[in-house]
Amino acid sequence: PDGRFLAHTDRKGQVYLLTLATGENRPIDASALGETPDLVWAPDGKTLAILRSDTPRQIRQIILYSVADGKRTTVTGDKYESFAPAFSPRSRPNSSMA
Repeated sequence: PDGRFLAHTDRKGQVYLLTLATGENRPIDASALGETPDLVWAPDGKTLAILRSDTPRQIRQIILYSVADGKRTTVTGDKYESFAPAFSPRSRPNSSMA
């Protein structure tokens, strides 16, 4: 959203963050199951929501990736399937993401 980064995936489910100014393309997340995750940027460009299965139960969960520090936080459980991650205009995760 701010034009500094591009998030993309490959066929194996690896998520990359490309820094457009330098061309640096670094892996930031991977699916152990090889699925292609869904990616959604927060409006401020500081957080990337990654929707993928993160457990052997193969239930899709929402993981938030912080561009600033590289921290990944799983914000939904594996009891119920999560769909369509979204952010409020102020870049807060929407409470109805799960």
